[in-house]
Amino acid sequence: MNWGHIIRRMGRKTIGAVLGITLCAVAAGAVPQRPAVGLGVGAAVVLSGSEPFPAKAQGQFRSGAFAQAHLNSWLGLGLAAHWHHTAASDLSGGFYYRGHQGAELRPYASFRWLEHPASETLELAAGNLLAAILRYDRYLLTYRYFFHMGVAAEPYLELHFLPRAGAEPPALQEAPGGTDDQPELPHRRSGSSRTRHSLVVSVPLDLYFRRDLSLSTAAGLALSWKMYLPKGPNGGEP
Repeated sequence: MNWGHIIRRMGRKTIGAVLGITLCAVAAGAVPQRPAVGLGVGAAVVLSGSEPFPAKAQGQFRSGAFAQAHLNSWLGLGLAAHWHHTAASDLSGGFYYRGHQGAELRPYASFRWLEHPASETLELAAGNLLAAILRYDRYLLTYRYFFHMGVAAEPYLELHFLPRAGAEPPALQEAPGGTDDQPELPHRRSGSSRTRHSLVVSVPLDLYFRRDLSLSTAAGLALSWKMYLPKGPNGGEP
């Protein structure tokens, strides 16, 4: 079975499906509630193969930053920018796969499917990211550059640190029931006017579409710090 031919045929359709989900979410009219930014690092094992040669493993490291807008309690849209370095494979069998490094962009949709309050100051959340990958790389020890795309799924577990009760000032909200003689007055409600922080552990699963390889996929582990920015008066919880 020619996996390279199958992957190249499904590449555009798969990436188009990921982008289509993102566009549909935007078109649905959802309003961003609470933005978040963060930094992350990760390591992975890349499996590379080119027929008729067997596949070999390559080590990969990445670091970068991301920004995300939460459209509601379960859906978010974001963009991640990474720098990555992929080491060359070993020389067993008299051949090897070249190492490369470069930059990448990952537009993604985040789906949160579980939230569980572990304590008054800690909430656990789990979900999955679906992303498109756009990479511009250079082979190590050369000046040869190349561009390739891919798709990714990234299950994650988030430890969301909540402020202690009474430590966060309440936000203002208009009270209903105003009259011509007595206008509506603001009253207090519980809200979030401070930044909040999370620690995110994820398992990135990548599939790359490269012309020079019949197989290029990666699996690894990533760790991220995430900061939720203060929400507006009509914003919702992350």
